[in-house]
Amino acid sequence: MTGMRFRLKFADCSKGVSPVVGMVLVLAIIAGVMSIIQIKYVPQWDYKKEAQSFNTLVSEANEIPALLTSKSSSTSIQVDVGVNYPQYPFLVNPISSYGMVKVVPENVSVSYSIYGPRVEENYSSSAIIFEPTYLYMPRINLTYEHGAVIEYGQNYAKPIMLSQVAFSKDEINLPVITSKKISVIAKSYVLHFYLISKGVGKTVYNLTVSFKTLYPELWKRTLSKIYGNSAVISVSGNLVTVKFKKAIMISNPAWYMSIRNNFSKSSAKYVSAILSMPSHVYLNPSGRASITLQVLDKYGNPMDNVSLRVQVDNSTVCQLLNNNTLVSSMVTTTGFNGMGVIYIEGLKQGNAEITVKAEIPASKGGTNVSVISVNVTKKTGSGRYTIDIVHANGSLAGCYIYRYCGCCRRGHCWIYYDVYTYDVLARITPTPPELTPVTVYFLNGSEAVIQTTGFCNSSGYVHVAMTVGVHVGYSSDTTPITPQKLVDVKPDTVVVSVGASSAEETINYT
Repeated sequence: MTGMRFRLKFADCSKGVSPVVGMVLVLAIIAGVMSIIQIKYVPQWDYKKEAQSFNTLVSEANEIPALLTSKSSSTSIQVDVGVNYPQYPFLVNPISSYGMVKVVPENVSVSYSIYGPRVEENYSSSAIIFEPTYLYMPRINLTYEHGAVIEYGQNYAKPIMLSQVAFSKDEINLPVITSKKISVIAKSYVLHFYLISKGVGKTVYNLTVSFKTLYPELWKRTLSKIYGNSAVISVSGNLVTVKFKKAIMISNPAWYMSIRNNFSKSSAKYVSAILSMPSHVYLNPSGRASITLQVLDKYGNPMDNVSLRVQVDNSTVCQLLNNNTLVSSMVTTTGFNGMGVIYIEGLKQGNAEITVKAEIPASKGGTNVSVISVNVTKKTGSGRYTIDIVHANGSLAGCYIYRYCGCCRRGHCWIYYDVYTYDVLARITPTPPELTPVTVYFLNGSEAVIQTTGFCNSSGYVHVAMTVGVHVGYSSDTTPITPQKLVDVKPDTVVVSVGASSAEETINYT
C-alpha cells in the first residue's frame, strides 16, 4: 500500500517537471535569439539609421550656400545634427544622440580697382561646423565656409567639397557671415540668417581676395581648376590668396547668423569708399560735365540715402551746378544703387579739386572722402587716343514694375519701367595697356543719364553690356526683368571717353 502511494506521487512530479523544462528551454532559445539580434542586427540597423541621418544633414547643409546668395532679406534653416535611434521591444538601444554646432571666425579681405580708385575691404566672416556624434559610423563633420560645404572624416585621405557657389569663372559671389562665437550641443538647430548688406555685383580689376580657411589645400585645388592661368593662387598657413589677372564681377552679400530668433539690426553704418566716375575731368571754359558718385558700405555694396557734402577748392576755375545756379559747395543724396550725379561747369583755364565727403563715418581701412581732379583747358585736339565706336545698340527686352507704396493696390502705387539691353563696342588706338578703364556715358541730349566703366582688352577693344530700366507711364511688355540701373529718360547717344579723348555715337534702337 505504501509502495503504491510512492509510485503515484513520483508519477505526478514527473508530469509537472516536463512543462517547466520546456519553458526554460524556450526562454533560453528566445534569449539566445534576442542576444544575437542585439549583438549583430541592432548595430546594423543603427548604422543604417545614422547613415540616413547623415544624408539628411548633408542635404540641409547644402542649402546654406544657395540661401546666402539669394535675394531674400531674412531666412532660416533647420539642421538635424543628432540621431533618433529606433526602439524595439525587449532590446536595448539608446533613445537618441546629440551633435555639436560650432561657429569659428574666418577673416576675409578684398582689394580691387574700380573706376580708377583702389578699394580695400576687410570682413569678419565665420565658418559653421556641424559635428554629429555617432555610435557606429566613423567620426565625420561638415563645414560651411565661404559659400562652400566641405565633408571631412577620420578615415578620409582628403576633405571633399560637396558644393560651392562663391567662385565661378567670370563672377565671385562671396557671402560674409557675422556671428557670435557659438559652441552648442543639441539634436536639432534652427539657424537664422538676417541680411545686413545686399550684394550688388560690380566689375573690378586688379582684384585680390584673401581668406582664412580650415582646408587651404582643398581650396587651392578647387580654385586652380576654375581659374587656371587667369589667377595666381597661393597658400600661407591657413590663408588662401587669389590674385586675378583679368577684370571680374564681385559681390559680397553680408548676413548676421544666430541660433535664436532675436536679431536687432544695428543702426551703425560705415562707408568703405566713395567712387567718382570719372575721377579726372577735362573741360573747356564754359564746358559742362557730369560726375557720377557711388557710395559703398563696409562690405562693398551700394548705400542709398547717404548725404554727401561736395566742395570745390578753387571756384574761379570751375563751379558746381545746383538747380542751374553756379555754387562752390552743395549737398546731394545718393539714390537707387547708391548713386548720385553732380554737374560742373568750367570757368577759366586752370586746375581744381572737388572734395566729396559722406556724413557717415569711414569703415576701418576705408574712407568716406573722394577727391576729383578737374583740368580746364582749351584742348587743341581729341587727345592721345583715337576711339572708333564699332556699335552702340539698344533693344527692348522686358519690363520692371516697382511698388513704392504698400497702402493700396491701385495703379498709382506702382512705377513702370521699360527695360532695354545696351551693347556698346569700341576700339581704341593706339592700344592702351590692358584693363585701362574707359568711361561710357549714355546721354539724352546734353544730359548724362547713365555713366559706367568698361576695361580695355589686350587688343584695345572695350565692351559694355547692361540692362537699364527707363521710367514710363505704363509698360506694354510683360516679360519681367530686373535692370542693373533705373533712369527717368531714355538715352539717345553714347560717348566713350579715355583720358582726354572721346567719341560720340547715336544709339541704334532695334
